[in-house]
Amino acid sequence: MRFFSGWIEMTSPKYKICKNCGNRNHPGSGQCPWCGATLRRPLDWFSSLGLVLIVVIVIGLIAYSIHSRPPSESKARIPRISHSAE
Repeated sequence: MRFFSGWIEMTSPKYKICKNCGNRNHPGSGQCPWCGATLRRPLDWFSSLGLVLIVVIVIGLIAYSIHSRPPSESKARIPRISHSAE
């Protein structure tokens, strides 16, 4: 609700449109009251930042574990016993 020179202008919130029935729903609702379908909630910036941070940390840990691993030693070879005809 905004006040402009003595009169009130009603601002309508951005409604969520149900993909199942097409009705408008309140932006804070998680379920359509007409058909009962679950409404998707958009990710806010804080959740997006947390998700990106977790992905970067996991990739960093994987890269660190690969980089810091000592070089693999080849398997010890058992000397062959030659069977010579004496």
